[in-house]
Amino acid sequence: MCEPFCFPALAHSVNNAKLLCSSNTTLDMFRHTRDEFSVLAHENFDDLIGAAAILTEKYEQIDKKNIIEVTDSFFDELERNNKKNAINSLQSSLVNLAAVGAKHKGNRRIEDFLGLYRNLPKNQEQMRGCMITHISQMVTGISSLNLVLSDWYGALMDESVLVRASAIKAWENVPFEVVKNFPDLFFDAFSLALSDPYKMVHKSAVSVGE
Repeated sequence: MCEPFCFPALAHSVNNAKLLCSSNTTLDMFRHTRDEFSVLAHENFDDLIGAAAILTEKYEQIDKKNIIEVTDSFFDELERNNKKNAINSLQSSLVNLAAVGAKHKGNRRIEDFLGLYRNLPKNQEQMRGCMITHISQMVTGISSLNLVLSDWYGALMDESVLVRASAIKAWENVPFEVVKNFPDLFFDAFSLALSDPYKMVHKSAVSVGE
């Protein structure tokens, strides 16, 4: 099990994305964490979100480097995609853990999570999509559902393809007993994804519906 010092240490060392993203131990540890780390996740909520935000910068730097470099081989492209996938996987795990911590603390911390999401610039699609993907992790009943519903609905209708696809993917973690409390308007927006012109959104809708 991860010791308490792991989380702040991770936030301080996350600038070294190459080290973090090449470490199978680190990836596996954060990928498979669940409620057993909820107390630690709550205590280190800011560090987790901060680390995830820094990884967004690392992700974007890879794309910027691609624009600058004119010549590209198949192996360069493969390496770049591997780096992006590793960063995306770790970022998703960090945000998921932050959501678990928010759920543990309750509505006040959920509002903190949502406040950070709302303050993200529109062009930070990677981080916005990541946070929306895990928004359902905080839904445990009517009270928490009412908190997240507006932002979730907005993400379903967002101009960003990635954010819309992420909002659809979030449905995978909705507790079955809470489904009946969703308003019809939400399901109407959800169903629009099936006719979305972009494959990413349509694919997410089909996958969740299976």
